[in-house]
Formats: sequence, structure tokens, C-alpha cells
Amino acid sequence: MTKGFLILLSFATLTFMSCSETNKETYFEDTLIRAFRNQDFNEFNKIIITPEDMIAGLASNYNSTPDNRDLVETYRMTYLVDYKRIFDNILEEGEAIGINWNEIRFINFIYNVNDPISGSGLHLLNGHINIKVRDQHYFFYGIDAQKYKTGYKISYIKAIKKGILEKYVDSNNVPE
Repeated sequence: MTKGFLILLSFATLTFMSCSETNKETYFEDTLIRAFRNQDFNEFNKIIITPEDMIAGLASNYNSTPDNRDLVETYRMTYLVDYKRIFDNILEEGEAIGINWNEIRFINFIYNVNDPISGSGLHLLNGHINIKVRDQHYFFYGIDAQKYKTGYKISYIKAIKKGILEKYVDSNNVPE
């Protein structure tokens, strides 16, 4: 009986570890979809660049001045308002083109991770997430994110659009 229990426990542990890795790999897009599906800024807040992320990013940049307290404090005072504005604008744009946010379903995430910014070590991601509502396709266009120790964090989302993207386009070099 003990041997069977140990085998079952080992299998359960491996399954949990496997699921945890998958969740870790898809955390960014899962959180973004969940935030918009539930129209929940607190969920979106989990994947935005915090002042702590900014401090860590500045510390890793050897071109940065040693004391960036003013920059960080200015960011700390405005970042939630700025991200709330981005979040609300995407919700409004989506509703204007017919999205019922409660019904969105993730299709895929098309993105490119650029080489690190010289002197910073920060990796920048630019991409788009295709979603579906019933038989209509839409996509989050121009998602810019930066990689931190805590994962990728959104710096901006340009728009939500009707249609589907079949391949990656660099939204920083292609007009909307």
C-alpha cells in the first residue's frame, strides 16, 4: 500500500510541476486575457511595469546615473493612472467594434523578442494577441513589453482591432 501511495504522490508532484511550468510560460497572455474578460484592472495590474520593476531595470543599466530617485518617484505618482487610461481605452475601443468582453477567447500570441537594449540587458517584446468572440476575430495590436526577473511586463498596448493577424508585424515601424 505504501509503495502505491508513493507512486501516486510522485505522479501528482510531476503533474503539478508540469502544469506550473506551462502556467509560467503563458502567465503574461493568460493574465491579460483574464483582465479584459473580467474587465478587472487589478488583474491587469499584475503585468504592468511597477516602480520596483523600474528600479531593477535602472540598476541593471550601466549607462544609468546612480541616483534616479526623482525619475522613479515621478513614475510612482503617475503610473497607475496612465495604465488605467490604457486599460479603459482598450475596453472602450473594443466595445465600439462589437466586443463583448465576457466572451473573449484566446487564439494565439504572435510576437518578437528583440535583442537587449544596449547597456541595459532589458529584452523588449512587441506583439499581438488574437482573440475570438463567437464567430468574430479581433486582436490586441501593438503590445510592447519588457522582460524583468518577475516576467514580461506591459509598457503599452496601442489598440484593439477587428480581424486576425496571421503573422507578426512590427507595430513600432508599421502605421496603424
